[in-house]
Amino acid sequence: MGRIPMTDPMFDEHGYPMRETLDEIRDWPIERGHRDLLEFARRAFNRHYGRLESGESKLPADWPEDHKETWVAVTGGWSGNEDIIAALERNTIFWIMCWGMSKRGGYHEFWLPPRATVVEAGS
Repeated sequence: MGRIPMTDPMFDEHGYPMRETLDEIRDWPIERGHRDLLEFARRAFNRHYGRLESGESKLPADWPEDHKETWVAVTGGWSGNEDIIAALERNTIFWIMCWGMSKRGGYHEFWLPPRATVVEAGS
């Protein structure tokens, strides 16, 4: 019997994402969608130190239009946000399909593929 998916992130008494939250991000199945994964991770992010949000595309102008949904994460150096990025990286399918770039200082971009690509890969 499969486990019930978590709907909201959980935090410890200091505001850090709990292990269960990080495991949910790491184990998020492709069938639940990359955008929904990033929305869940966004709710777990500490926005006093960093941000995770849909943003402007840094993709080249000749990149296919349907690949231009970009999410930007800035960890602000906060270890809880860094843990969330590490959990996203351990979600191998997500990282292979969506990681766009990382820069020194905790800056990361994720470039979402078109929905059809995600569905086909998960079939």
